Amino acid sequence: MEAVQALLQTYLFQDLSPAEVEGLAHLAVERNLVRGEDACRVGDPADELWIIVAGQFKEYRLDPDGNEYVNELMGPGQVFGEPGIFSSERNRVVNVTALEHSTVLTIHRDALFSFLIAHPPAMLRLLEGIASEARTARPEVTMMAYSSLSERVIAKLLQLAQWDETSKRDGVVELQISQSLLASMVGATREKVNRALAPLVEDGLVRLEYRRILLPDIQALRRLVPRDDLDTHPRHRRPRRAQG
Repeated sequence: MEAVQALLQTYLFQDLSPAEVEGLAHLAVERNLVRGEDACRVGDPADELWIIVAGQFKEYRLDPDGNEYVNELMGPGQVFGEPGIFSSERNRVVNVTALEHSTVLTIHRDALFSFLIAHPPAMLRLLEGIASEARTARPEVTMMAYSSLSERVIAKLLQLAQWDETSKRDGVVELQISQSLLASMVGATREKVNRALAPLVEDGLVRLEYRRILLPDIQALRRLVPRDDLDTHPRHRRPRRAQG
């Protein structure tokens, strides 16, 4: 994929023309990462914007006991690293690791700053994205504290289903995610998540396959969780993909 096309597929540059992003595309550096390779770690300098061209990444943190909590899964057309390069601390507060062989473009913060100043539509998209991320954080913390595990699991499955627009096959949503990874996204063990999924499987609302979770009836799942929980996912989430 050409760098120009890759930029235009992101939410940041979706309002611009190929000619407008061409100069920035020439400054982008292509990188290939293997499965398990880190794009960044907590404490690293925040001096680059990352654009995913191919593959999949997880954004996560570790608690003091070494347990992993995955904030987000990211794929082609998505962007990460924006908040860090604009923060006064200029460092990373999350880990981002490739889940498979992946290709990214990186843009240095100085080049990005100059471009944004010269292109206000992209600057406004960036502000919109960072504001959306900040709005989402508080409801997510509340949900983690007060919702049942079953509700958190269902809400996360619905969130993933809506983020991945290419996951639907013959009316069934196919999520490329293991139970272990799902557990790390809802702050629970794999065993507890498996027990939470069991009644959904029995009712035919979820089907489990190797490293895949199938959702035959999205609307039925929606009726099982409070409306407020669904409203935080993903309507106010940072629009890391282009909207169109």
